[in-house]
Amino acid sequence: MPEIRNPAWLTRQRIVLEWDYDPETGVFTRVSAGGNRVDRIGASAGVIQRGYRYLAVAGTHVLAHRMAWFLVNGKWPKRWVVHLNGDRDDNRIANLAYKEKPKYETPDKRLTQERLREVLAYDPATGILTWKVGTSRGRVGAQAGVTTKLGYRYVAVDARKYLAHRLAWLHYHGKWPDKELDHINGNRDDNRIANLREANKYQNAHNSPRAVGATGYRGVRQKGRRFQAIITARNRRISLGWFATAEEAHAAYVEGARKHHGEFVNGG
Repeated sequence: MPEIRNPAWLTRQRIVLEWDYDPETGVFTRVSAGGNRVDRIGASAGVIQRGYRYLAVAGTHVLAHRMAWFLVNGKWPKRWVVHLNGDRDDNRIANLAYKEKPKYETPDKRLTQERLREVLAYDPATGILTWKVGTSRGRVGAQAGVTTKLGYRYVAVDARKYLAHRLAWLHYHGKWPDKELDHINGNRDDNRIANLREANKYQNAHNSPRAVGATGYRGVRQKGRRFQAIITARNRRISLGWFATAEEAHAAYVEGARKHHGEFVNGG
């Protein structure tokens, strides 16, 4: 459901024809109903998506917390509005605030271990970061961060986003890593300190999970009835020979990976 941030055409007079808002409780109740309405007049209504409440006004869905801001302040918010206690359906006006403007210093130079330990706890045995203070991102004791489609976890600290595995390194070692960090077992959300090691960009790339291709084996391609083993080392493709079976070609790839990639080999 799309978010309409600033529907300038939607006036207060138009909203109050359909909705009543209580800033103390954050609850919207319907004061009128159309022919197809399923909401009861006087009942809290709307639809919930990703934790946010949406309300229909004149056939358009609007986020309830932005509408609450508009009704109290007389203008649509110009920036992202957050729920201070982390509950996206708690639309009391006292629970709504502008998100802090991001600061544009280099993150790794701005955040110190001391500041990090003030807001986050880290368990090196599990790799989990948890909140020590309540924020709009989560409650005390809750796991911090969200994962992306690529599998990495990000955590926002002081209005800046950081990769969770780099925060884990800073929290444990007291300094930012000098290089990239590699997840030894290939699981990008396994941030146990024993699963993290420094690596250059080539080493990190070699241990990343990749598609195995049509043959079902990493580093193997088929041409006709023959199978070729191929490896990439420092941006150069190297042929390791042609074989009768995909298994033989993959074995050659694994041997070549150990030679070229060392401890960062990922046989796949």
